[in-house]
Amino acid sequence: MSELTHGTPFEAPELEEVARLFPSYEILGLIACGGMGAVYHAVQTSLERPAAIKILPRVFSTNEEFRKGFESEAKAMAKLNHPNLIGVYDFGEVEGLLFIVMEFVAGQSLHQSAHGCAVEQADAINLVVGVCNGLAHAHEFGILHRDIKPSNILLDSQMNPKIGDFGLARPLERQIEEGEQIFGTPGYTAPEVLRPPFTIDQRADIFSVGVMLHELLTGYLPDANPRPASQICGCNPRLDAVITRATDPNPNRRQMSAMELGKELVKIAALPSRTLRTGASAPRIKSMAGASAFPKPIYGALSRPTAASLKPKAANSPGPQKRFKPAKPLAKESSGTGLVIFLVVALIVVFIAFFTIKGNEAKTHVPDSPPTMAVKEKTLPPLSAGPVDDEVVEPDPADVLRRTRSSIRTRVAPSLERHRLELKDNLGNYQKAMESAAEGLSLRDRERISETLSENLQIWEGRGHKLSETLPTGFREVEGAQNMHASYLKKQVAIQQDLEREMISLAGVYVLELQNQIEQIGKDGNARTVDALEEEVRAVEGNLESFREKISE
Repeated sequence: MSELTHGTPFEAPELEEVARLFPSYEILGLIACGGMGAVYHAVQTSLERPAAIKILPRVFSTNEEFRKGFESEAKAMAKLNHPNLIGVYDFGEVEGLLFIVMEFVAGQSLHQSAHGCAVEQADAINLVVGVCNGLAHAHEFGILHRDIKPSNILLDSQMNPKIGDFGLARPLERQIEEGEQIFGTPGYTAPEVLRPPFTIDQRADIFSVGVMLHELLTGYLPDANPRPASQICGCNPRLDAVITRATDPNPNRRQMSAMELGKELVKIAALPSRTLRTGASAPRIKSMAGASAFPKPIYGALSRPTAASLKPKAANSPGPQKRFKPAKPLAKESSGTGLVIFLVVALIVVFIAFFTIKGNEAKTHVPDSPPTMAVKEKTLPPLSAGPVDDEVVEPDPADVLRRTRSSIRTRVAPSLERHRLELKDNLGNYQKAMESAAEGLSLRDRERISETLSENLQIWEGRGHKLSETLPTGFREVEGAQNMHASYLKKQVAIQQDLEREMISLAGVYVLELQNQIEQIGKDGNARTVDALEEEVRAVEGNLESFREKISE
């Protein structure tokens, strides 16, 4: 993409129209709709097989390059067959609309199950190992997902993870060119993905898995709370090393494969559990065994919710639960019944004696109305706005915007600093070249040139290390000065254009993050916050100057 444009939200075809386009399917309803397409719940009548049909916006079918890539990637994904991957049944084009038919998963996303909560260590490892197994299978067939995150992981009725939304998938080792649109989700996307041209491989997905593991264990993204996970939630410290390696900015220092990452986690899961006590309280711990089923699957972040979706939803009824391996009994029941009864009676006697003594002490030493002190636990801010307990709390729009801007600002800062240094180096090289060219002049002329150069350098440095567009009059006596100035000015323009392209890509990432926030927050009926986020999208989308102003506030 050469400019910051995302188009208008995709309007999902009516059910009657979809039924006409797909006569071999019974269309049951619309699951979700957004900028990347619409997903429908259907049944393939000939096989009585549930399915999910995703229809892409018509604009994609008019792009020949996209069509070819879509066809090759759909064929590759159709070859995938793994219990931790959502299967692809069919793909094609009908009346100018590209479509893909996928396995229907009647469960909720991992984001819905665990967002804002710290998942128990054993559950987190089980989930991530399943994701690693699915990714390893996809990578084996040369498919890179590129957008691994909790909202793209669906949980079936047995709480097994299934990776969905391969809509951003690309072949491994594919070169990403400058100006091409950058896909992904801020916070989960590997840093090298934001700096084209580059070649991405399976280690980009490994970065995202490492981020997700940290979030599951702690309830926070690493960007929101960069402390080691063990210091936040008391998990096994060995997990810190696994996460640190997986999320290393240098892909060469990460695990080389999803299988390697999964094996590291399996080894840790086999070790005795340890509890690390910390000074700060962690987010509430949630066992995935208590997660509820969700009647509709979520096939990725599909952009803004409809007006109806902004209404508060009723609580989901509990669904099938996953059975986790129980702890081993201390002794066989058949041989230890008498001993158990004896121990129970002894414990009861001890407790009665203990509380009797404490009661007498209280009567002697404790005043009738002891003073009380309300203690408020110190908690870290949640990853993103949303309910912490069963009660739904309206998030503060300004706070949501502040944190979203802060997230993208951390990605923009390295780019700005790198280009500042490039402009500074270019100006320094210009100075050396001009001084070298003036060496053939008389001593008096060289001193005059040096003084003029020093004065101009101060001005240019104050303008961000940028040369003036015209050659200063004091340099015209230097042989070749005009061509020299034009050459370094050309390098300066190239550096600025490079920054412009990078900022456009980052602005696109920011809009994508805003739309993800709108989708997630809108599900809880937070219309006021959704309005603020949508206003931010309108202000930034297609307006690079506005984007710069927003992230500098």
